[in-house]
Amino acid sequence: EQNPIVWADLGMTDQLTLLSHVRTLELFVLLAGIAGALSLVVALSLSKLISRPLSRLTQALRRVHEGDYSTRVAVEGGRELVQLATGFNDMTEQLETLRRREALVRRREKLAVLGEAAAVMAHEIRNPLGIIKTSSQVLRMKFQLPQASERLISFVLDEVGRIEKLVQELLDYAQPKTIARLPVDIGAELHTVLEFTAPELAQRRIAVQTAWPTGRAVAMGDGTRLHQAFLNILLNAMDAMPDGGTLTVAVAREDGDIVVTIGDTGAGVSTEVQDRIFDPFVTTKPRGTGLGLARVRDVMEQHGGSIHFDSLPGVGTTFTLRLPMVPGSEGDPR
Repeated sequence: EQNPIVWADLGMTDQLTLLSHVRTLELFVLLAGIAGALSLVVALSLSKLISRPLSRLTQALRRVHEGDYSTRVAVEGGRELVQLATGFNDMTEQLETLRRREALVRRREKLAVLGEAAAVMAHEIRNPLGIIKTSSQVLRMKFQLPQASERLISFVLDEVGRIEKLVQELLDYAQPKTIARLPVDIGAELHTVLEFTAPELAQRRIAVQTAWPTGRAVAMGDGTRLHQAFLNILLNAMDAMPDGGTLTVAVAREDGDIVVTIGDTGAGVSTEVQDRIFDPFVTTKPRGTGLGLARVRDVMEQHGGSIHFDSLPGVGTTFTLRLPMVPGSEGDPR
């Protein structure tokens, strides 16, 4: 006959063993849960770390596909992502450069065609214009015309002069002459332009604010053409403020360049025209030729510079012109 105490001890041992297995299972499940949670957190973090740059890159590629070559992506993430972002930015920069060169080639082709057309127009229009002008002047001098006829002769002469000016502007734009390469003090040239336009500015109730750098800001170029370019922008600014306003003219030196800013508080450039403002024959003036800003851009490019603008309808327009500065000229006294 077996001892009941022994059976009791054996039962308790089995229970303890079972309890130990249960606790081990619970601990395993707990550790597995913690490991799974940590894996999920790490996976989500890695996914976000990788997917977010890839998502931005995908969006950037879509914008490039739509023609926006100025798109850039942030260079961040792991080594492979940094290399990918850097390569993408280099690619879009090269595409943007190629588009600018292509636009320049197209514009030069257009200019060549325009030059041929201008030569034909000058030959075909100037001779009859000269005859009309001379005949009208002879009639005015030799005969005592009635007041109504005298007024008509004045209209004829005015319109002949306007057409002559248009033909000359077209020739100047289509067949630009070789520019001179002499030192030009940009600040002094702008000061001369402001002095020339001062009476008209005062008559139109336009206040002038200026800012000049200490010393000189000298560029190599053609003073006459730069003078005309500055004058064209100032005249546009004046036309934009028929009821008065403020004209701001500033000259500064920045990263080896001379930066000229000319701003007005006029109506601004309409959004429909902004993309084509430097194209020939684009104008918002009733009697404008649309060649003024096109000629300004050509002058700046001939001098190795550039021109840009910012405009808000109802707020005003600011043109920014950049020219390479002669090194060391800033220390000369004005």
